[in-house]
Order: sequence, then structure tokens, then C-alpha cells
Amino acid sequence: MIKIFNATTGPSQAYNNPGLEMPMSPSPEGTPLLKDGVKGRPTWVSIALFLVLQILVFIADETVMATLGVQFARSAFARQRNFTLPVGGNGCATSNVSQELNEIQSETALFSTYQSFLTDLIPVLTGLPLVAASDFTGRRPILILRCLGPLIMALGFLVVSFFDLSVYYALIGCAVFGISGGFVLLHSVSMLYVTEIVSPKQRGVAITTIYGIQYTVVYVAPLILNSLLGALGSFTIVYLIVTCFALLALLWMLPPNIIRESVKKQPVHPVDLMKGITRSVRDLFVEATGGRRWRLIVILACYAVVSFNLHGFQNTVTLYGLGEPFCWTPTLVGVFAFIYGGPNAILAPIIVWFMELFVSDYWVIYLSILCGIAEYLLTAVAETNAMLIYGASFAGIFFGISQPVYIALLTRLVATKSHGALFSVHTLVFALTSASSLIVQSYVYSLAVRSGHAVVMFYVMMVLSGSVIIPTIVVHVAEPKEGFHPDAAIAENDQSRDDAQTPGSKEDNFNLVESSADDKKLD
Repeated sequence: MIKIFNATTGPSQAYNNPGLEMPMSPSPEGTPLLKDGVKGRPTWVSIALFLVLQILVFIADETVMATLGVQFARSAFARQRNFTLPVGGNGCATSNVSQELNEIQSETALFSTYQSFLTDLIPVLTGLPLVAASDFTGRRPILILRCLGPLIMALGFLVVSFFDLSVYYALIGCAVFGISGGFVLLHSVSMLYVTEIVSPKQRGVAITTIYGIQYTVVYVAPLILNSLLGALGSFTIVYLIVTCFALLALLWMLPPNIIRESVKKQPVHPVDLMKGITRSVRDLFVEATGGRRWRLIVILACYAVVSFNLHGFQNTVTLYGLGEPFCWTPTLVGVFAFIYGGPNAILAPIIVWFMELFVSDYWVIYLSILCGIAEYLLTAVAETNAMLIYGASFAGIFFGISQPVYIALLTRLVATKSHGALFSVHTLVFALTSASSLIVQSYVYSLAVRSGHAVVMFYVMMVLSGSVIIPTIVVHVAEPKEGFHPDAAIAENDQSRDDAQTPGSKEDNFNLVESSADDKKLD
């Protein structure tokens, strides 16, 4: 029978406290890993309350703000030049100042690059320490800090819009958002929180559900906000709405009984924290024996490629659609955001659950890869808004579902006590790839639009998307039929090490060998 972690102690704390008992085998279905981590409250209640937080906080997240920020900056740059932006099909048809429009597009792409640098690259430095610190401070303080970031960023855009300041002043709030950990911190801590309160067998669906809710909000919110922007024509009102949701997210986190703590708090020194991060990451790979180490590396590499392609793609296509020959209106920007990611986010948990009833997780990944290839190809050849918004987006409807599946595969390769280290590594990988995705894609588009070869980058991304299929097949084919049981393997190694360190153990072992040898001689 499996022993549940004591009190509110999580897997990371059990690892750092030898006196705590670790589970010797996977948790049975329906048994939370941290039974007392939610203080006797049913797991589904904790998940439901946590989903409300996801909805509130992701409305003011960087993806939504990037969609609004691109249009806000583009409008500001056009106003500085006394240039009337062509909007809609008729505007594109009558536009004859393509060079000036291209310059505005290029300047907007550069602003997007700066914004992405602050909101996505800074978390590369702050995300990993904050995720690791949550093992000691608890998840709640880190989540509260994370909720402050979008509030300050949204407030910054609101002030700039209301007082008609230079758009670059809004980047100050973006920097604060980046320091608070950005998307990567919230994503990683959310996945870690769910991992702690859900049984291993149900973990894949639970993680995918969190993923689905996050991206549903990320893609539905722009549709609503951009529709309001198109109807009201006021960035100030839209930014005021976003600021209110960011404030509600912070207020939702403050009472301790809504989002309850899932790990036990411990005192920690910054130096000890960094040493602990290094040691835990090292042990993550050192203890991944029996063919698990190279699988960890391959799956992390595949996850990185998918994240690089996926994370900045919506922003890139938005820049592409705002220019000629499409000339998107704010409403079309919102429609694209929803069509691009909404169905994927809504259907992701369902398709993963359904396919896992009949086939392995790897077939979900294969479906995702094929959808990605189709999406990039149709984006490159699209000549109408219908093809760009609907055709390409529906072709890639399941492209994003490989991300949570890769994460679920990773959690099955490492022992429960190493989940904290695993998600620290995940935070670093995701931060690097997502930040470089937005920055590189925005900068390359800025160069490509000046040269008139913007579609070439979509073909390159198509090839890159297909490159992960071969290593995924290798991992799939080489996986043992009985699967992996890292907790049992680690427990066996620990027991062997304890036996070796027991006084007189060497002598006892020697006598056993001698006795066995004598028996053989007698036979």
C-alpha cells in the first residue's frame, strides 16, 4: 500500500528530508499524491478553484497584451507620421503608399521584439529560481508575486494610452512583468501544482485540462477584447478592462483558503537554494538510469522545438495579417486569435483522453506534428483572409496538444521526488524557447517584410516542425512494453546504498559470497 506524503509536504520536500517516506510505486487511481495538501478538500474542488485563477490571470497575460500592444504601437507610429492606416479589404485595395506602410510594419515588429524581450526573455533568468524557491516558500507566495506582474503591465499600458505618452514607456510595465516570472513561471508552477494533487494515472488528462483552460483564455480573450476595440475605438477602455481582471486575479490569490498551499514551507538561504537547484538537476539526470536519461534529453529537445515554433507564431501571423494584402481590422485580429487557438484549447483535453483509450500518447504527438506541418504550409500559400484565418488554423487545430503530452511523458521518466527538479528544467527550456521564438520570429519578420519575402519564414518553420517526428518515433519504438517505474528503481538504489553503508555490511557480503562458493564446491 502506498504511503501518502505527510501533512502538506510535497515531493520536493520529501526528497530533502530523509525521514519522510517516499512512495514505492505509482499512486493508485483516484488517490491524490498529496492527500493533506488540500486539507481534506476533494481534489476536483481544488482543481476547479485553480482553474478560476487561470481564467482571471491569463486575460492579462503577455499573449493577450502582445496582441493589443502590436495594434496600439502600430496606431501610435502611424499617428506620429500623420499616416492613415488601410483597414479592411477596401483599404488595402485603395492603398498606394506601400513603402511607408512597410516601414510602419517594420517599426511595429521591432516594438514587438522589445516587448517580447522583456516579457519572455527576462523570465529565463527569474523563472527557474522562482520555481525552485516555491519548494521552500510554498506555491502561494510565488503565485501572488506572479499575479502582480500582469497588473503592473496592464496599468502601464493604461496610463500610456490615457495620457497619450510615448508607447515605449509601456515597456517599463513589461519589464516588471518579466521579473515576476512571465508565462513560463505561471505555466510551470500550475503544472507542478496539479502534479502534486492528482494521481499519476489521471495526471495526463489533468495537465492537459490546465493547458486547455490556459490557452482557451489566451485565444478567446483577444476575440472579445478586439471586438470591443473595433466597436469602441478606444485602447484606454480596453486596457482598463484588462487591468480590472488582473486586479481580480490578485484578489483571488490573497485569501489563503481559496487556493490552498500544497507544499510545506521551509527556511531557505539564497546560496543554499542555488546549490539545491544545481544538485537536484544533476541528480535528475544521474538517477535516470535504465535508458531513461537519453529519453529525457530527446523529449526535452522535441518539446523545445515545438515551443519555439508555436509560441511566437500567433504574433507573427498577426503582424503578417495587419499588412498588405490582408489589412486586418481589430475584429479580424480577435477572430484569428480565437480560431487559431480556441478550438485547439477546448478540444485538447478531449482528444488526449479519447486517443489514450485506444492508443499510446505518442500517436497524439504524431497527429500534432502533421497538423503543424499543414498549418505552416497553408499560411505560406494563403492569398485570402478566409484561407489565412480559417483554412490554416483549422488545418493545425491539434498542433499544440503535443506540449502537455511531452510533459506527461517526462513525469513518467523520473521519480516523484525529482518532479521539482524536472519542472525547474522545464521552466528553463520553455523560457528559452518561448522567448527566442517571439524575439527571433518578430525580428526575422521585420527583415523579411522589408525584402518582400515574408512567406519564406513559414516554409522554414514547416520543415522545423516536421523535424521532431523522427526522434519521437525512436523514443516510442524503444520504450519497454512494461513502461518505467522510476520510484521503485530509486528506492532500490537507495536501499542498496544504505546496505553498503551499514557497518559490517561488507563483511556480511563477503561471507555470503564465500558460503555460496563453498556450496557450489559441495555440489
